[in-house]
Amino acid sequence: MDLALITLYIVTNIIIVIIFYRKDLGVFQAPFLVGCIGLTLMLPQLTTIYFMADYYDSGLIYKLAYTMITCNIAFAVGFGLGKKSKIPNTIRTFDLSRLQYLTLFFSFIGFLTIFIYGGGMSGAIDSVIAANIKIFAMLGLSLSLVTILRGYRNSIVYAGLVLSLIPIINYAFFIKGSRTDSLILFLNLFLFLALLLPKRQGAVKFTVLTFLLLGSVLSASITELRHFIKGASNEVEQVSFLDEFKKSFMEADVDLGMDLGNAALGIEYCYQNNSYDYGLQIWNGFVFNYVPKRLVGADIKEKITYKTEYQEIVPILTNNVTTMTGYFYAFAAFSFYGFIFFIGIGYIMGTIWARAAYSDFYRFLYFFVFTMVPAMISHGLQLFFQNLEFTLIFVYPILSIYMVKKVLNTQTPKL
Repeated sequence: MDLALITLYIVTNIIIVIIFYRKDLGVFQAPFLVGCIGLTLMLPQLTTIYFMADYYDSGLIYKLAYTMITCNIAFAVGFGLGKKSKIPNTIRTFDLSRLQYLTLFFSFIGFLTIFIYGGGMSGAIDSVIAANIKIFAMLGLSLSLVTILRGYRNSIVYAGLVLSLIPIINYAFFIKGSRTDSLILFLNLFLFLALLLPKRQGAVKFTVLTFLLLGSVLSASITELRHFIKGASNEVEQVSFLDEFKKSFMEADVDLGMDLGNAALGIEYCYQNNSYDYGLQIWNGFVFNYVPKRLVGADIKEKITYKTEYQEIVPILTNNVTTMTGYFYAFAAFSFYGFIFFIGIGYIMGTIWARAAYSDFYRFLYFFVFTMVPAMISHGLQLFFQNLEFTLIFVYPILSIYMVKKVLNTQTPKL
């Protein structure tokens, strides 16, 4: 039964990848990323759970595999429904001629994180504040690329692009070896190229697929790579990346936890203890990110946070090193109906994708949020909602000043 479920999971993701790879700009449609992450990052961990019967009870796979399969299918279905959602007769879009200095300003704020991460201010600023400042680099990058695509190419825009790239590259390759930041950088730049050079879309699609496959091989040696980046060792020089990738399918060392293994154990805990948050984890994430305890006090912040039993086991399972994955948080919300979360997120992404064909604002928004889909799978759903919340609370009120209403015609242009 377990092997059958693993096989079904593989087949499900292969079908999703093939369906979207064949579409125009399909490798940049969010379900394609979900399928690729499922086959490259999640699958080795799923098979590890199967092979390590002495560490993980074989009964864990049933609920975990069910959750993974239904969530991935639901995401693809939700995305398709979102793409078919009704487009309004008028839509708001940017007046890009007035947006250039704001783009430069956002990029400059993000640039300041080079003094936080690995710089003189490291450790002096709250981690949540530092993360929110870092988001501005992603905002600056997305706005710069959208502006350039529309033909507004001058020194101000290019300065904003460079300033936004520096902190992302610094964090991805020199500070932490962040897979998320590496993926954000790569996917944004290649979506930009695909839109800029539509006749080269075939080559771009193949490059993206190759990068994701190669990235999965390197990801299996992420610990060695991070130690090498930090100068802690030169182990990476002796690492056989392909051998490490092969071994990742039946990993022997999970003392600090394994992301999907944590999810399996967490799902079982929620099921046995009937511990669910019914979607209020979104509220908890909002409180964590935007209710400063320095102003309201730690007691008030704790009182307005929704408490569940499963919150107590998360630090025990992860050892504050690994993660719980988005699949766990989906199950922790609605049990076997956790796919509701994924169909909702997929619908949001599909709606943004459809409207990006008409509006530079939605195009910017898609650039900004679709790169978080892999992190949503591997780390947690809150990473996706955090970007949306940040945009709505802090960014949209400013961006609205630079928007105009656009009357739509009946023809649907491409993204």
